[in-house]
Amino acid sequence: MKKVLYIDMAFHIKTKSSNFVVELLETRFLVDKVYINSFKLCEIEESVRKYKYDYLVLWQLMPTADFLNELSFNKGIFFPMYDAVVGKTRDDWEPYKAFTIINFSKTLHDYLCKEGFCSKYIQFFPKPEMFLDNGEENSLFFWQRTNDIHINQCLEMCEELNLKKIHIHKALDPNRYFVPPNKKYRYNFTYSKWFEKKQDLIDTIEKSAYYVAPRRYEGIGMSFLDAMAMGRCVIAPDYPTMNEYIQDGVTGILYDYENPKPIMLRDVREIQKNAYQYIKEGHQKWQKEKYKILDWIEEGKEIGVIESKKKKDESDELKKMQLYFEVLCRWLLLKNRNVSIEKYFLDKGIKKIAVYGYTELTSQLEEELEGTMIEVECCIDKVSKVTNSGKMTISPNEEIPIVDMIVVTPVFYFDSIYADLSKKTNVPIVSLKKIICELLSEL
Repeated sequence: MKKVLYIDMAFHIKTKSSNFVVELLETRFLVDKVYINSFKLCEIEESVRKYKYDYLVLWQLMPTADFLNELSFNKGIFFPMYDAVVGKTRDDWEPYKAFTIINFSKTLHDYLCKEGFCSKYIQFFPKPEMFLDNGEENSLFFWQRTNDIHINQCLEMCEELNLKKIHIHKALDPNRYFVPPNKKYRYNFTYSKWFEKKQDLIDTIEKSAYYVAPRRYEGIGMSFLDAMAMGRCVIAPDYPTMNEYIQDGVTGILYDYENPKPIMLRDVREIQKNAYQYIKEGHQKWQKEKYKILDWIEEGKEIGVIESKKKKDESDELKKMQLYFEVLCRWLLLKNRNVSIEKYFLDKGIKKIAVYGYTELTSQLEEELEGTMIEVECCIDKVSKVTNSGKMTISPNEEIPIVDMIVVTPVFYFDSIYADLSKKTNVPIVSLKKIICELLSEL
């Protein structure tokens, strides 16, 4: 199983906004997580600095080339956040020329592609909440996070919305100060601070029909996306990433930050319904496509900062053992979550299989399927062997019994086995690795 060094901002330990990508990485890799406050190497343990990782994954942070050269890895992966790189020059990006850059912003993705970087784009959508309460039409939730957007600017724009209640959430980003509402405003104000439990925040947001996106720019935009996932009408600046999700007047309200004008009253209930449906459909798409991130990390040549240190003479035998270990680790993860391989076959209407290659993995597969609805009709192997069930293996040259699928357990040699078998049968041929990965992707 390949190993990842994941480096992130310490602030995200509190916000948990990057947890989803860490959990995704852990479905395929062994992940060492490091959270730092600066780009001082002393924040990273010496053992971590000296260990040779398969992949370095940076979340939002853009350390210097000197910092990167002190770490040992084969390939670099960078998840930038649009709000953190606004104003960066081409020279600032140069240390990441050899990295695979995975973008959640289409605007940033297009720019980097134009500049010749290896950028991949995917759009994140949170899981929609149960849409049970529309909230009060005359109520607005305002979360001050920065000083770019504060409550007085917001209320000036929203004077035409017939608001009566304003809830102000005082949970600011680091090094920001709170701006209180002007005394001229006579709304019913309520306040809150950082909630330890996310559900308490959700319960508070759901009391209002309107939600104000708290930042001028976003990296992904977890806060306003969560609000849309609750069916709130989000009011946001017409900048990325808000304008990459919100269609003005349809799934939310966009305004000109540089020249704000009064927001006219609209059918807020229709916007709420549209926003919720948009996130619901987007989340279904995200669940199917998120594993592209893992494929992008693994694909292509490993061209990280220390490519010259990579061993060029690694034997096939070692690669085979690494792949074998990787499959076992993923299989163990399934077992720990009480997921049987039987589920894969039942979902596809498979009842009878043949297994190619009588390996240790085959023995474990037979054991797991014993007593289930899946019948292992035979095992195919070049060398004649007696299986645990007492049957003799059959040669690849013999006629294969009628089965619904052939499962290949020597996963390292799958391509060549598939090429040979597909000439003799039209039965679907899959590797055990693919089966396990597909089951994991459904968790």
